[in-house]
Formats: sequence, C-alpha cells, structure tokens
Amino acid sequence: MASNSVLDVLKAMKKASAREIAARMEIDLTDAIAMLNEQKELGAAELRDGGWSLPGYREPKTLSITAKPLPAAPVLHPEKVVPEEKTDKTVKTAALISTIAVHGEQSVEFLAQKHGVAVTGVASELERAVAQGVLQRNIREGRFRYGLPAERLLESSQEPVTGAEVPACESGGIITQPVEGSPSFNEGRPDDLIIPSPVEVARMIRKAKQHLRELEHIRALSMAVRKYRKTLYRLTDLKREG
Repeated sequence: MASNSVLDVLKAMKKASAREIAARMEIDLTDAIAMLNEQKELGAAELRDGGWSLPGYREPKTLSITAKPLPAAPVLHPEKVVPEEKTDKTVKTAALISTIAVHGEQSVEFLAQKHGVAVTGVASELERAVAQGVLQRNIREGRFRYGLPAERLLESSQEPVTGAEVPACESGGIITQPVEGSPSFNEGRPDDLIIPSPVEVARMIRKAKQHLRELEHIRALSMAVRKYRKTLYRLTDLKREG
C-alpha cells in the first residue's frame, strides 16, 4: 500500500485520521503528517473535525424523524457544491525527471508551472516516482524538494565518458585549435627577439581570452555529459516502455 499516494488513500477512505492513513500506507506517522500538510498547503486536502479528507467532502447527516409536522411550503436551498479542480493536461514521470535533471531539485509548484499542469497532478506523479525509487524527496527550509537519488548522481559523475559519446571532441579540432592558435611574441621570426608594442600585447590578450572562454565552454559541456548521461539513458528507457 506504500506505493499508493496519500491522495489515493484519501479517495478510498473518504475521511480518516493521520494515524489511520499512516497505517493504511504502511509508513511512519511523521511522514504521513508531513505529506498531508503539504497537500493541505497545495489545496488538495483539508483537516476538519480531527480528520483528513479531500476538499469539499462532508460526512452524511443522519435524518431524525420527529412528531413535529412539516411546514406547508418548505423552502429548499440547494447545497452549494465546490467543483474539484480539473485539467485535461497531464504530465508524465519522464518529463518531470528530465526537468529535474536540468534544473536540479525543485518544488511541486515549480514543476507544475514549468509544465503548465495542475499542482495536484504533479504531486501525485512525484509521489509515485518516489515510491518507485526514481526520485527522492528532501526537506529544504521546511518544504519538500524532489531530486534525483544521490547514488545515481554519484555513479554518473564517476564513470568515464568515451570519445564516441562526445562527438564534438572526436577529432580534437575544438581543443587543438585554441591551443595551436595561442599568441606568440616571436611569431614569424623565431630567431629574433621581438618586443611587442602595447597595442599588439592588448590584441594578444584578447585573443588568448577568447581561446580560454572556448576551453571553459568545452569543459562545461564535458561535465554536463558526465553528470546527466545515465539520466538520459533512463529517459530513453522510460520512453520506450511508455
């Protein structure tokens, strides 16, 4: 039952205490309370008369029969029903993992706004992903953040990347070009000692800085490939399975 989300449990139990929900999901009471409070902040659950339920749920009232006669013309007031927030657009777990892989740990609100879907739908998908071990939930500054498991990030950062996996570096053209093109004070006249002018030195500095920026960009690309390669493989597998 732990694989079900807290919203699924509330739909099944209608109304229950935090202890009953924790027993139903087979988790600790503190975790159940934290999950319920988060759903309450998102407007997906509410606490009323000591019990948790979905918004708009009311316990059925017991009708009592008395000897008092009914009025001749009773005035009926229709009960106001609060419509549940609905959206036709949904988001898949693979899309959430892709966003988290690029932007790092994120909150439910950020992911919902990023994909343009309801917060409740994103929260349900994230809870299922956490139960499956695809994502992990952390508490940052008193709020839940969802990110990739630490062991997966560690493995992807430690594994080497072969030349076939980085097409931009196969021929070495991008790396060797800045190195070979570095400025030289005696370029063209190797046997002479040339003292360059300040203008020439400034030009050489600008050229060297440009080469340095290119190398920094190459290094950032290499680090990104190392960090997210396993995540990209996992997204490909999920796409094939879906």
